[in-house]
Amino acid sequence: MFKSKIGVIVLKLDTENEDLIKCLKMPLGKLYPDFEDAIDEIKSSEFLISVGDATFANLTKYKLYPNIGIIDNLIQRKNHTHEIIRANHILKADNPAGTITDDLWETIGEALELSNNGECYVIEVAGEEDLAVLPCILMVNPETTILYGQPNEGLVLLKAGDLKNKAQKLIDGFIEITEWGFIMEIEFIEEKENKLFNRKEIKFYVDYEGEATPKVLDIKSKLVALLNTKKDLIVVDNVQPHYGEPRALGYAKVYDTVDDLAYIETEHVIAKNAEPEEEASEEDAEAEE
Repeated sequence: MFKSKIGVIVLKLDTENEDLIKCLKMPLGKLYPDFEDAIDEIKSSEFLISVGDATFANLTKYKLYPNIGIIDNLIQRKNHTHEIIRANHILKADNPAGTITDDLWETIGEALELSNNGECYVIEVAGEEDLAVLPCILMVNPETTILYGQPNEGLVLLKAGDLKNKAQKLIDGFIEITEWGFIMEIEFIEEKENKLFNRKEIKFYVDYEGEATPKVLDIKSKLVALLNTKKDLIVVDNVQPHYGEPRALGYAKVYDTVDDLAYIETEHVIAKNAEPEEEASEEDAEAEE
C-alpha cells in the first residue's frame, strides 16, 4: 500500500532558476569516469549511501552493499528493473519528478534510524530519486559517503560534511508548496496486460480521510508516480465509492502509446482525465473558431 499525503510541504524544482539548474547539473563531489577507480575509497567509507539504479547495480556487481540505497527503477529516465535486489529491507517513498516531498524526507530518516544494524536498506521511490542526494547530505553524519551517477560522465563520490552549506543553499532555491487536503492510500489489487488493446489494466483500492471521494485527477497524479508512467498514457476509467466507508474501488488503464489511448478511449473518459490547462486551451481554441 502506498500513502499519499496531500496536505504537506513539497519542494518543487524551479525550472526557471537557471543558476540553480546549472549547479544541479554539475558534480557535487569528486567525479570518477571509471567506477573501478572509486572502489578503494568506497570500501573505506564508515557509512555509505547510494542514489540511483546504475550506482546501486554497480555496487552490488562488486559485492559492495550500501547502508542505504535509493532507487526508482529508472536509468537515464528509461525503465529498468533489477533482476535481484540484494536487500531484505525495502522501504517505499512517493516523490514525483522535479520534487522533494515530505514522504522522501521521512523515509530517508526512517532508513537512517533502521540502518544502524549494519544491514542494507533500499528505498524504492515511486517517481524519481534524482534530487534525493540533497536531503541525504543535510540529514546524515558529516562523515557519510554519498554516491550517485553523473549521466554519461561517471560516478560522483562526496562526503556529506563538505557539502551541507551548499546543499542547503540549493534547497533554498526550490519553490515551497503547501497543499492542504486529505491523506490518500492506494492499494493495487490486480494488474494484467491486455495485448489486444496495447495497455495494462489496473484495479486498486483508494482509502482516504474525510467525506469526499478523491478527485480523478488527484488519483491519476498519484498513479503516474507510483507506476513510473506519463500522464498522457494513463486514464482513470472509474472510481466507485464504498457506501458508508472512506474507501473506493478504482480502475485505470496504462497505454503503450498516446495514439493507442486516443484511438480506444471514449471522449468522456479522456475529458475527465484532462488537466485543467488542457481543458482551458481547448475552450480558447473553440472561442477563436
